Amino acid sequence: MGKRDYLRSLIRQSADRARGKLDGANRLPSLRKAIAELKERRAKISDADLTRAVSHAEGVRSVSVATHGGGLIVDASFDRREVNLRIGIGRVSFAPRGAKEIHFHIAPEQSAHDRETRVIVGALASVFANTLWGVALANEEIAGAPIVERAGTGLRVDLRTVPRVRAALARGGTSLIIDALMLNEIEVEDGHVSMRLGLPGMP
Repeated sequence: MGKRDYLRSLIRQSADRARGKLDGANRLPSLRKAIAELKERRAKISDADLTRAVSHAEGVRSVSVATHGGGLIVDASFDRREVNLRIGIGRVSFAPRGAKEIHFHIAPEQSAHDRETRVIVGALASVFANTLWGVALANEEIAGAPIVERAGTGLRVDLRTVPRVRAALARGGTSLIIDALMLNEIEVEDGHVSMRLGLPGMP
């Protein structure tokens, strides 16, 4: 069996395991959608899903995320302050058996220093990772947030630090899927974010 066939077999096995867990939770439509997107090598995340992801982040009282003009417009209320940001998606850098990073441009630029901005960016990175590798991750939510670091005037997140991904890597068995399913590009379009997926040897 070739490496690509072996990888596809692992993906099918992970999907079968996920399907078994989801049968009792009425979440099969979500699983089928994720598998279909994987086959098409493109996944879309709506404004509503982005807003929902950020709304669960630490300290967020209310939030709205809207994709417009190639960026994410975020208006959020935290316990002590209001935050208004425009976030752009910069370079996506995935290396075999190495870092899997997304760079974020922040406006206003000085907001990249703020804790609240890091919380928002961490939540966005988490929904990207969960969308990309969902068939390989456990269904339960895992507390915590990814590591958000300064990168020049912006921020970057290695998706391997997202809690559900970190837990999957620690368990083993799905690490080949996480390493092989790559994120080639993120495009911000009006109404949604589009993620272009990749596999080894495929452009």
